[in-house]
Order: sequence, then structure tokens, then C-alpha cells
Amino acid sequence: MKLALILLCLILNPFGALLASDYVPPPNEAVAPRAGYARVFIYRTQASVGRYGFGYGVAPKIVIGAKAATALKQDQFTVVFLKPGTYSIGTEESVFLQALSGYTKLKGELSVVADKTYYLKNYGDVLVPQDAISNTVKASTRDGIWYNALVLSTESFGVEEISRCAYVAPFVQVYE
Repeated sequence: MKLALILLCLILNPFGALLASDYVPPPNEAVAPRAGYARVFIYRTQASVGRYGFGYGVAPKIVIGAKAATALKQDQFTVVFLKPGTYSIGTEESVFLQALSGYTKLKGELSVVADKTYYLKNYGDVLVPQDAISNTVKASTRDGIWYNALVLSTESFGVEEISRCAYVAPFVQVYE
């Protein structure tokens, strides 16, 4: 009976599975550098919609060029590999997010060099983002105002934040 109650709590509590499981590191081949490509860690440490938890499960899709790369929820990251060049990058339009909060599509450009590593944060906070590579979207609801953007982080900051995130495999890992 006790086991059944624990299982029921884990099923009904969307955070239960995260709290009950140990962090599993990403496979090395998924994150190891590749010669001739830029390695881009994309991460999200705070839900862009609902600073205090509502947006935990909301995952706007990050698009590179014309291809969706990932959809990250709070405290998740992925890694993609890009050939050197400049890429359009942003989020897909979401009717749900637009209706809920005024959150609209982010769009910007990311220029990368071969054999370098970049840390791109899907930013959501009440503070105006610094060094955003995308347009900055100001969203507001009854609960307050926050800003959404895509921001390049320093290596030390990116590594520290990613260390608290779970790895999610990207939709597309290599962009030619």
C-alpha cells in the first residue's frame, strides 16, 4: 500500500520524478567538441513564463535557421554543433504563451567560429537582460513584468549554470 501511495504521488506531482531521480550526465559523444564545428550549449535555468514556477513545464522551441533545435523546460540544456558562419536564431511563435503572458517570438543572429564553444541562455527574468543577441520581449501579467531574450553567457557562467541542468537530446544536433 505504501509503495502504491508513493507511485501515485510521483505520477500526480510533475516535479516528483525530478526529485526522485539522480542526475544522469549526457553521453560524452553528445557534448564532446567536433573538429571544424562550433559547439553551442543552449540552456534554460529559469522558466521564462511564470517566474515563480508556473512556466516550469512550458518549453518554447528554439529554432536555428529554419530547423527547430530544441524545446527546453526549466533547468535543462542541450548541445548543437554549427559550421562556422552566421545563423538566424530565435523561438517559434506560441499561441499559448502569447495568450498567457504577451510572450512573443524571439529572433536574432548568432555568429560562430570553428572549434569554439558558446553558451546560449534562453533568458527569462524580471531584470533587463544584458548582451542579448535576440530582440528582448517584455511580457507582463497580473503577477508582474519579466523579460525574455536569448543571451550569450561567459564560459564560467554557462558551465556553472549547466552543471545544475539536465541534458536533453536536441531535435537536430549538427547544422551544416
